[in-house]
Amino acid sequence: MTDLSTENLIKMLPLGDEVKTQLLEKFDTFSEEQKVDIDEALWDGYYELYQLRLQENIQFALNSENNVESKLNSDFYSEMVKKTEEQMQQEERKDVERFDLSTTRGKLEEAMNKKIN
Repeated sequence: MTDLSTENLIKMLPLGDEVKTQLLEKFDTFSEEQKVDIDEALWDGYYELYQLRLQENIQFALNSENNVESKLNSDFYSEMVKKTEEQMQQEERKDVERFDLSTTRGKLEEAMNKKIN
């Protein structure tokens, strides 16, 4: 998988344009605690998106008439994981707004607004 830096995660995840812009413009000004909170929220969002994509791929494969013979072979899950990983690499290059990561967005906004002690 390519380098998933904080900046790449911000660009990739469906966070809304306003949140993305704020994060990208202000990230260097945040405290270390805020940066850690933001990184954790971004990785949680990435994992949530990955799980949604994996579930979608498994459901599609199980419902596909073309895949009846190979549906439940011993490699089925690993094939779905590989397909999902390939799609996640492609997600880095496009917007994935159809997924709702409102929990992640909320955590990010909370971290950005956290008062510095």
